[in-house]
Amino acid sequence: MKINIIEEANNEIKVEFEDDDIHTLPNLIVNEVLKDNSVEFAGYNVPHPLEKKAIIVIRTKRKDPKKVVYEAIERLKEEVKKFESALK
Repeated sequence: MKINIIEEANNEIKVEFEDDDIHTLPNLIVNEVLKDNSVEFAGYNVPHPLEKKAIIVIRTKRKDPKKVVYEAIERLKEEVKKFESALK
């Protein structure tokens, strides 16, 4: 997996995500980020179906978009722990 910040502003970030599975992780992150009230827009696109790349875009009203992503990832980690615990 390869992740590059390709554009960053005060309230917007664009991240290029390279992996064999280009939909699962970007989709999870976008859906979790949208739970934050400070997020104005979040989405991802795949520029070309033959390339294993996705571009994630997150725009916030006032909050640091990197912080929003980190918080979303932490919530997802907790959900995975709950899921794992329920399986045991």
